[in-house]
Amino acid sequence: MQPLCSDTAVAPACHGGAKDLKLARQAFARGVELEQSRPQTLQHLNQAYYEFQRASRLVPQNVEYQTALDLSRQRLAAMHVELGRSDLLDGRQAEASEEFRTALNFDPQNEFVQQRMHDALRPSPVPVANPPEVVASSDALTLKPIDDPRDFHYRGDSRGLLTAVAESYGLTEVFDDSFVGRPVRFDIERADFSTAMQAASEVTKSFSVALDSTIIFSCADSKENHRLFDHMGMRSFYIPGEGDPQE
Repeated sequence: MQPLCSDTAVAPACHGGAKDLKLARQAFARGVELEQSRPQTLQHLNQAYYEFQRASRLVPQNVEYQTALDLSRQRLAAMHVELGRSDLLDGRQAEASEEFRTALNFDPQNEFVQQRMHDALRPSPVPVANPPEVVASSDALTLKPIDDPRDFHYRGDSRGLLTAVAESYGLTEVFDDSFVGRPVRFDIERADFSTAMQAASEVTKSFSVALDSTIIFSCADSKENHRLFDHMGMRSFYIPGEGDPQE
């Protein structure tokens, strides 16, 4: 196994090519800047995590890069747990479940998050005299993008492309851990959201699903991910009985 090292290490195993070292330092610096930005938003932390991940992949033996990546992963997991707890307190179990699922993507072995995920999936007991009736159903959660055509002439990273496409239509992009960043070129004109997103997904070898009306979740285009995420949907129920409207 190759030893871990820092930027000052002299062992041959600690150095990649000059180009990789330069790109890794730049990515690391961007990650630090994003983490220190104020106010610190989830989008900033997501982008910082990606930058640390890129630096670590370019120079995998660098201790500083790997440590920053691990800490960034823990911060993101903690933030999504807190968002999930807030959703649970407000009775938004579906939203809480997605937050805990995202936290588990960052920290799969975290038993606390696993338990919170279980809590979010557990149905709330509501005493009723008659079974619930489905009054509305959707096979998939539906995004509500800005309904205007856009032009794209993009050169850069695949994460940046999907983020740019989403933001152009008023949406927020979230990435699964399986998503692999790669250099891409993307040119399209007068495209509505569906056309642009489909083309961008082909270029980035990914697919996306809606987490709610304004958030897109993108992951690697694999059979396993399709099995896990293809069938996200939502139903509304009428609960007969004498409960209040909230119940």
